[in-house]
Amino acid sequence: MTKAFFTKRFITGVVLIILNFVLGKITTFTMILYYNNKSIFWLSIIGYVVSWLMLFAGLYLCGREGYNYAKELYKEYISYKENVRRIRYTAKKGIQSFKRTSDSMIYEPSDDSYLLQKHIHKYSHGDVLDMGSGSGILAFEAAETADFVIAADISDYAVRYIKKQIKEKGLKNVKAMKTDLFSNIKGRFDLIIFNPPYLPMDKREPEPSRVHTTGGKKGYELIVKFINELESHLKDNGKALIIFSDLTSKEKVDEAIFNNCLEFEIIDKQKLFFERLFVYLIKRSKLLEELERKAVSGVKYYSKGKRGYVYSAFYKGERVAVKHLRSDTKAKDVISKEASNLMILNKKNIGPRLIMYNEDYIVTEFIEGDTFLEYVSKHDRKEIVKVMLDILRQCSLMDDLHISKEELTRPFKDLIIKNDKPVFLDFERCHKTDKPQNITQIFQFFLSIKVALELGKKGIKLNQLRIRRLLQKYKKAGEDEKKSIRKLLVKSIQGPD
Repeated sequence: MTKAFFTKRFITGVVLIILNFVLGKITTFTMILYYNNKSIFWLSIIGYVVSWLMLFAGLYLCGREGYNYAKELYKEYISYKENVRRIRYTAKKGIQSFKRTSDSMIYEPSDDSYLLQKHIHKYSHGDVLDMGSGSGILAFEAAETADFVIAADISDYAVRYIKKQIKEKGLKNVKAMKTDLFSNIKGRFDLIIFNPPYLPMDKREPEPSRVHTTGGKKGYELIVKFINELESHLKDNGKALIIFSDLTSKEKVDEAIFNNCLEFEIIDKQKLFFERLFVYLIKRSKLLEELERKAVSGVKYYSKGKRGYVYSAFYKGERVAVKHLRSDTKAKDVISKEASNLMILNKKNIGPRLIMYNEDYIVTEFIEGDTFLEYVSKHDRKEIVKVMLDILRQCSLMDDLHISKEELTRPFKDLIIKNDKPVFLDFERCHKTDKPQNITQIFQFFLSIKVALELGKKGIKLNQLRIRRLLQKYKKAGEDEKKSIRKLLVKSIQGPD
């Protein structure tokens, strides 16, 4: 919606123009009446000049606001015109892209079908799946070079039509079947073809045609669902060919591919009236291929870190976390350092259990639970104190090993409580040092305002002044004295009996 025309700037401009008119008349008459009085005459001259300045300022403000208003109206008009054309084109494409058969309507091959068809021969070999086959044009193209092709569609009418075509063409290596995406599909394929419905929802489009043209409310939803299930149906070197339009969200499609640890290449595109078509060749990423060779499966994006990405996966029936270094990260030895530190710390039951690693990724047990503050909000004083003492124990052991974890002053995401056991995560910045700061940093966290308030609600009152004095001594203390100070810090957490 365009902003209101009568803004403060515009009203100010109008007031200045009115004042110019009033002041101009007054000063003109004053100059005429008091021509012989020099002081009044010159004051009138100044007032007259000011009135003209007010006029220019008023015209500028009104003109500027008027220009901005007209500019907003023009943008709104262009946007409205574009949306109307897009909706009309979408509806027209949905209605016209069908042909009558003796059974019902079948999606008629269109520009997207022919653009995708150009690339079938190059990638079609072995076992091929044509998802959403429609008229079967892509399945029949693939059958010329493939050993076996499944033409799959959700429509009974499309399946019957394809079966009729198979019989007429005398094809022995093509089979038609009904399925909702991969629901009835078994096995893996060398190539999966998908010309999906990718248009956004348009309520003006007839219901029967929406099944074949509409990919969801925004248009990309069906494609994302397809990509989420794709990897488990591809052979080791399998690929997928899909086509879609910029009438849906290209960013959402790209994101879905990344989230499933896949990669893509735009092998063709075509500009049509009011849309651009993209042909994607999708395959497993190098990371995914490497992980699958190590029997790691079900890899899905989980979160983003400072230097890499974290994926959730499964290894020998156990859920695991895979941290992968980003290609643009300069610190290339981060993974190996983290793995080396974990090997040392795991012996002391610190950190997630290390499973495997190489220079690009590290696989550990998947730690799922509550953050420290979440745990505090759900449990009583006795349980919280027990966890805090375990945290202190782990920090003491790291200090004894002369390993400083770092980032313990704000471990909101890097400290997870799983089954009443605290587990530190993310050892990227962990390093050897003569002056480790694990104890001092974790107490800075405990004494921070937000944490101290939550602990106070559970009856855990930390004597900040006393603890800070102990921490100052701890920094300068020798090994024996540090042990004595730790005992006092333990008592500060336990509180009075």
